[in-house]
Amino acid sequence: MIYKTLYRTLSIIILLGLQHIAISQCSLENLSVTIIDCVNDNNAGLTINFQSDTPSTIGYQIATQLGFEVVQYNQLPYTLVVSGNCITDYNLTVKDLSIADCEETQNVGVICCDVMCNIETEITALECIDNESILTTVDFNITGTNADSVDIFTNDNYISTIAVSNGSPFLLPKLGPVQDLVICTQGTECCDTLDIFSPCYCNIFDVHAAVTDCDSIMEAYFLRIDFETTSPSSDSFSIGRTNNLLGTFAYEDVPVRVGPISFDENDNDIFIVDQVDILCFGFIPHNTLDSCEAITCELTDLDVLSTIDCDNSGDVTFSIEFQTTLESEGFQVLINENTYGPLQYGQQPYEIGPLALDSITPYHVEIIDLEDSSCTIDTTVLPISCDCIYDNITISQFCNEEILVAVLIDFNQSGAVNDSFDITSVINTQRFAYSELPITLNGLPNEDISLKITDAINSTCTLTVTADLECILECSITNFEVEFLSCEELGVADLSFTFDYDNFTTDTVTLRYNENILGNYIVVDSGEYTIPLLEIDCELDFNSFSLAPINDLDCAAEFPMPNIDCCTPCNLSNIQITNMCFDDMSVNLSVNFDYDGDSTDVFELYLFEELMGTY
Repeated sequence: MIYKTLYRTLSIIILLGLQHIAISQCSLENLSVTIIDCVNDNNAGLTINFQSDTPSTIGYQIATQLGFEVVQYNQLPYTLVVSGNCITDYNLTVKDLSIADCEETQNVGVICCDVMCNIETEITALECIDNESILTTVDFNITGTNADSVDIFTNDNYISTIAVSNGSPFLLPKLGPVQDLVICTQGTECCDTLDIFSPCYCNIFDVHAAVTDCDSIMEAYFLRIDFETTSPSSDSFSIGRTNNLLGTFAYEDVPVRVGPISFDENDNDIFIVDQVDILCFGFIPHNTLDSCEAITCELTDLDVLSTIDCDNSGDVTFSIEFQTTLESEGFQVLINENTYGPLQYGQQPYEIGPLALDSITPYHVEIIDLEDSSCTIDTTVLPISCDCIYDNITISQFCNEEILVAVLIDFNQSGAVNDSFDITSVINTQRFAYSELPITLNGLPNEDISLKITDAINSTCTLTVTADLECILECSITNFEVEFLSCEELGVADLSFTFDYDNFTTDTVTLRYNENILGNYIVVDSGEYTIPLLEIDCELDFNSFSLAPINDLDCAAEFPMPNIDCCTPCNLSNIQITNMCFDDMSVNLSVNFDYDGDSTDVFELYLFEELMGTY
């Protein structure tokens, strides 16, 4: 029987060893990458195929310089969508997720695609950080593509790739008083280029000069000068033309009124210069008017944001902004044939509402100048709804041992009028189209998952998703044994214990005796731990010991032990001693006795209080 058991054990060990060897061998062969014609606007498809004799159940990772995806082996051949940005020299790496260092890399090269899209970017905030970098916040208006991320460049340097999400900040290096910001929808053919006036330097920019108070009799007019500035070197500035100083003003008084400027003044361009730093200046071209009739209409960059009070009235309020050089009596706003105003220029944003919301009708918003009714600008806002339902949410985690690689999310939605939604994690906010579901999130931290899903228009349409991290190797305690050492006194014993363990996330274990905590022990490899002076519950036939990590009490091992031999008083009786004398005057003693009660396997013999030995 012992031989059969040993043979069976060895067979299992050998079989497991062979399986381990097979699993550990890397098999990725005949990797092929085929470039498909450009698809999805500025993106190209890469069809990837290869052979593997040891496909893992976790899958494999396809990675390039711009990101990675987790794919299952049964999805081969697989098409990876990459940016045809005419910049990235793609190196594509295929890596098995369960075998260390099992990967193959192939150079694909640079891919270029024609782009049919448009991107408009508005810088909403700039902040100088430690005089070394610029914290930049932008809003996007992207049409003709469903791209969910953009590439950031400055002065021809690639900086990062970020999700298309309004209000998400990113860092730029400080490269001088003025540097460009290029934002592309993962392709250099669909880009928006802006100039950044660094908040780390003194700059005067975005100068506007609007004609005001034109007088045909006096043949002169005034200008209303407005501009933006960063980190001014003083508290004031001067305004002038090539041959004429128009005045000195405080920054806090902007916008300022300058003039009068005569119709016959032979000059052009308007300059604004900091009082201390002459290299900190701005200007705007301005040709002198020859009459008041030369004033033209200028209304541009109309932007309408909507806010819905879904919690109370269900009404909508519009926030309106636009650019103009007009200084007339003002303007009025026309929304679906209803007139609001008059309103004065230079006081934006303008809030109109609250207005009744019917969730069906689009809103036509038009700005009309009061002096010239033909001077207008308009836009249309799509229907807005408070009705929204998210349900049937599912979330799947992909792990590489204890590392979270990716999360797959799917859900149903109804009632949301917008075509996209935002997912906010502890890392960032990303925007996706509902049509893209299910979606994969990469790069999440290796911790319990917490995500917030919000409709892109209706901020009250939201759902919080939480899930415990599943990428945790299972803790185990094996070979837990408790050994009796000795009795110190009646009902008190010394014991020791040993154990083996796997996948602990702490260095401390808790030992319990009959559900009572005996103490915490620091884990040491191949260690033997002592339980000194244990007060035994002598009423029990069996004692129970349990051991668990201090931070995971569910990972516990039990050791039942018969009642420890220290509970019954030891009794020695019927002691018999015989002796035998020898010629050399020595004596041989023979000792025998009866005993009962709890005792050890040995006893000590004393003669005239001198220890003769242990037997």
